[in-house]
Amino acid sequence: MANTAAATAPSPAPGSPIRSPFGTAALIWGVGGFSALLLFAVWRLAPLALASTDYAWNLLHWGAFAVNLVIMGWFEGYRGFQQSYSPRLAARAHHLRQHATLRQALLAPLVCMGFLDAPRRRLVGAWALTCAIVVVVLLYRLLPQPWRGILDAGVVVGLLWGTLASLYLVRSALRDGPRVDAEIV
Repeated sequence: MANTAAATAPSPAPGSPIRSPFGTAALIWGVGGFSALLLFAVWRLAPLALASTDYAWNLLHWGAFAVNLVIMGWFEGYRGFQQSYSPRLAARAHHLRQHATLRQALLAPLVCMGFLDAPRRRLVGAWALTCAIVVVVLLYRLLPQPWRGILDAGVVVGLLWGTLASLYLVRSALRDGPRVDAEIV
């Protein structure tokens, strides 16, 4: 009689997560791709923000700079990323780690960002937000220095905040579970 116990794999313990064979790669590619996208924007915008200091700033410039940093830090960094976008990104990354298909693993940044495998409302929101960002970027390009650099400095603050918040929330989701539903369909 053959030893059948050695031929069968042990079943996972009740409550233990089932891991996708693509999960770790999807997680790294999804979160890494998203982070790289934000950091590339920071890398492109930071020199423009610094170039604005080559111009003579008056009190109005300094006031606009300070107000813009606070507003962009609050609305883009804290409210936009930390409170809204990043928890969902973390939940979607957590889901990919457990259940990623090959297609989701290959397209993991788009899945994490909500461009794929999301409810219709989330898809429309992701694409609408992206289009709005493109329009704002095109309008920013029309501004002369130092105003463009002043506004770009605020965007840099928001993007850096968003990157750090996203990485922290992904780590937290992997350790303690996600705070929100991944909304994977």
